[in-house]
Amino acid sequence: MKHPKSLQKFLFRWGFSMIQLAHMKFEVPSQLLPLIEGFVQRKKEDLLLLKKHLESRDFEQITSIAHKIKGSGTGYGFPIISDIGQKMESSSQLNDKSKTELLIIDLAVVTDEIEKQFLQKK
Repeated sequence: MKHPKSLQKFLFRWGFSMIQLAHMKFEVPSQLLPLIEGFVQRKKEDLLLLKKHLESRDFEQITSIAHKIKGSGTGYGFPIISDIGQKMESSSQLNDKSKTELLIIDLAVVTDEIEKQFLQKK
């Protein structure tokens, strides 16, 4: 994990302990396993765009990306991604920069965890 303080804050906000995160098991259908690498890459691309749009306060673009994230997570077996996307969509519709920024950090933390669990074993 690149940002231990971000991880700690994520755990607090979402009610997880370090042990729970380390043992977080995602229910990914076997036919989707080959697609996880692309999913993680798209989340990383989304993160870059979200940070750029947050810096310029383009909440309309953030809302659009967050809506897409909300719709994609559960289908791949990552309901927490959908939860983050839903909360980010709501916060960006309210132009809430602080909350949106925290949710972008949360998305990065979960994306890193997915990458560790599914891609670093290769």
